[in-house]
Amino acid sequence: MTEGNHERPIAVGDLVVVIGPSKCPLARQGDDLGHTFKVISITPTTSNERCATCGSVHGPFNLLYAEDLQWNFPLYRLKRIPPLSELWGSKTDEPMKEPA
Repeated sequence: MTEGNHERPIAVGDLVVVIGPSKCPLARQGDDLGHTFKVISITPTTSNERCATCGSVHGPFNLLYAEDLQWNFPLYRLKRIPPLSELWGSKTDEPMKEPA
């Protein structure tokens, strides 16, 4: 496995976590930080989509629809959680130490 492979773009089926606040000044900031979910689709917004809180147009950017909850989040607010299999395959240059 090459270094940085776990930093690939978010795709359908990935597990993600909300790490960033909304850009809307009226949104209740922090309510959804830390929310994790599996991505079921990635859909581009249209220019006429409006924020439910303030009514202003946000975007265009990609929105993710959360499995079961049907919430959507722009990609800039999300971080992909790599599968353990990707992390276990990472090489380290740290030598093994003898037990004491």
